[in-house]
Amino acid sequence: GTPNVMAPSTDVSSQNVEHEPTCALRTTYRDTMDLSVPGAFANVVCDCPVGGGGLGNYRATVIRSRRQMMVRPKKVIPTPCTYKSIQSMRSRVAKESDKELVKRLRESMLVGVLSQRRCLVQCGAELLVWNHFEMARELFYQLALACFGGGANLGTLGTHGGIDVKCAIEQALQLEESIATAAAHSRPCSPSAGTLKVSEINSRLAEQATTCLFDNFEMLEEYFSMRLSRKTTESPVMLEALPVLLEGYSPQPYALPLFLLRLATEVDWMDEQPCFEGVCRELGSYYAHTPLVSRKVPLPSNDNTKQGSINKNNGGTDGRSAAPPALDLEADKFVRHALFPAISYLLVPPKKFAETDIVSELALLSSLYKVFERC
Repeated sequence: GTPNVMAPSTDVSSQNVEHEPTCALRTTYRDTMDLSVPGAFANVVCDCPVGGGGLGNYRATVIRSRRQMMVRPKKVIPTPCTYKSIQSMRSRVAKESDKELVKRLRESMLVGVLSQRRCLVQCGAELLVWNHFEMARELFYQLALACFGGGANLGTLGTHGGIDVKCAIEQALQLEESIATAAAHSRPCSPSAGTLKVSEINSRLAEQATTCLFDNFEMLEEYFSMRLSRKTTESPVMLEALPVLLEGYSPQPYALPLFLLRLATEVDWMDEQPCFEGVCRELGSYYAHTPLVSRKVPLPSNDNTKQGSINKNNGGTDGRSAAPPALDLEADKFVRHALFPAISYLLVPPKKFAETDIVSELALLSSLYKVFERC
């Protein structure tokens, strides 16, 4: 919960807080407090003065926020499969899972979204920082693996027969080249709105990548619920549908060109298990992307703000461009209501998550108690 202290502005952080014997925040209460419950030390009201001396008889009131209510995503049942390669990959997920981390995930509660890739989570009496992007990559890899063989519904794309695959890959290649050129000359890359003018080399490369994908269109549809079509040999190859790996969840359109490019170039199409593994991994990476952060920074709402004064909304000065926020409202909602529930209820985390910074401990609530008690 968020402390709301009704007291003078006198700094009491350096003073020892001594509660009255009848106060619920007395030592006896702290000793029996279950800090694994969100807002545990904020579910009572302090009935005694905050401190003695010149602080007067002001009382500190702490209000506990309501427990978060999340809609549990529908559990995905793995499709029956006789391929030994798929059976081996599914067994590896279970074998490499971290059972303790699985338990912590299921009991976790979201505290806040920090950025495009990280969020703050409470697991019992611990505050953890999650790399929800990497966790989502693993989640959607596992879902693609579970849905192998037609277990996912087909989500149709566009209203005009789908997405032109070659055109999308051309844009990915051209943007990649523009970024590399800008970096080589130490200047920012600011692509204009709309489509980029594609070089002849990138056009040929895109044609080769498109041919690679279309050569495998039957396998992609049968096993991964990706539908590619072409009316005639002269017509463009169209991507008509993608798998619905999670009910109510749609991947981000801006990441589709790179996904198609990587699917054609990073997957080993010659060997069975590396091929299936590669397609599932690329699907996982694509579906893990969050909405792009808006580049627009809100201006001060006060019309009387003087020129050159500090803009409290973005930390800069009026008349100067400020850095974009780490996360906008759309991306925050996406992580809160779509990504986090799916990760906490469906992901089977591997042991490597606990060994890297994908899941890292920030603090123990027991060590933060005295800080909140002074508030």
